Amino acid sequence: MTIEAILEFNESIDLTIKLEMFRWCHHPNAYFKEVDYNIKRFIDFYEFSEDDLTFDNLKRWYYRERQRISSRKPREPKEPDLTIPVLMTYLPEIPSKELQLAMF
Repeated sequence: MTIEAILEFNESIDLTIKLEMFRWCHHPNAYFKEVDYNIKRFIDFYEFSEDDLTFDNLKRWYYRERQRISSRKPREPKEPDLTIPVLMTYLPEIPSKELQLAMF
């Protein structure tokens, strides 16, 4: 194996471990809702030593990953593709958006 292949292998294993830790923290049946406790339990469960993975590095990576994921989500509501004024036919004197059927 070349040095580049070994480095890429190490990076992929590192990313796999970190993604598993992220899933561990967001598991619906997690014992704790606090991230710190979940990260510590993850380290203890897989028996990582302080030389392999430090708590501070994992916590820093976790918050960066959470920030990256939340930045991808759209913040503004989407405009409806089709709006049918259903009740306008029956109640033309009350024009209101609440009386319309909107499809997304």
